[in-house]
Amino acid sequence: MSSEPVSSDLERRKQIKIRLRKDLSIEAQLYEGRTFFVVKDPVSLRYYRLKEHEHFLLDFMDGKRTLQDAQKAYEDRFRPDRLRLEDLEAFAQQLLTAGLAQNEAPKSGKQLYDRHVKKRRTELFQTFTNILYIKVPVFDPDYLLKHMLKYFSWIFSLGWFLISLVIMSAAVLLVASHFDTFRNKLPNYYEFFFSFKTLIYLWMALGIVK
Repeated sequence: MSSEPVSSDLERRKQIKIRLRKDLSIEAQLYEGRTFFVVKDPVSLRYYRLKEHEHFLLDFMDGKRTLQDAQKAYEDRFRPDRLRLEDLEAFAQQLLTAGLAQNEAPKSGKQLYDRHVKKRRTELFQTFTNILYIKVPVFDPDYLLKHMLKYFSWIFSLGWFLISLVIMSAAVLLVASHFDTFRNKLPNYYEFFFSFKTLIYLWMALGIVK
């Protein structure tokens, strides 16, 4: 009698159909000699990095083919690797939770709306409790960052890293050589930086810069 629920659950997984959002942007990127696929959500401006086998499964998230179809194609493509339906369903659930896909099953619209409401409540709570979480999607930074990289890529070079170490070491030596003066002035700095007014200014500046 215990095998019947397991069998019905297995049949349910086989028939699940997931539809990926059509407005998503997917680009291949080479990182440390391996190819990854970056999925961009144009609505939330969030990015998700997928491995090759995960990207392969996305082709079957068209709302027409089932998880069983994806499982068979995966095992043919990446033989001798095996893919359990439980793991495939967990991957599909991650896509649904992230808002990248929609379940084509009945009542999926209501489930999608409930997830949106829950996610919205969480974001509002985090917005009011953590200033670092506030997000203002003014524009897509991709073009600006790629343009800046042409002129500021030297910042990420080994030479600049060594120069930074020299500058920081010089700063430490300067403080050490004038430690008495630094220690005498420290109480005034403490009263200034940890006053209530200064904390308010720092909080506002952090929000603007962020």
